[in-house]
Amino acid sequence: MSEKLSVKIFQTRAEAEMAQSYLQSEGIRCQVKADDCGGMHAHLATKTGGAHLLVSEKDFAQAQRLLSKKK
Repeated sequence: MSEKLSVKIFQTRAEAEMAQSYLQSEGIRCQVKADDCGGMHAHLATKTGGAHLLVSEKDFAQAQRLLSKKK
């Protein structure tokens, strides 16, 4: 991946991972970054800024479009 940008911030890792699966099914490589002890302490993600869904700079615009359509 090139420079990674946060395309969206979610309240929980689970929400971010569902969006990650969706983007990956559309061919966009991405990863979730959350300071929640690997999901063991989900409440920490909210206190530390949420779960970030990261994509490469080149995929950012397409990922935004796809996530905005999926509600």
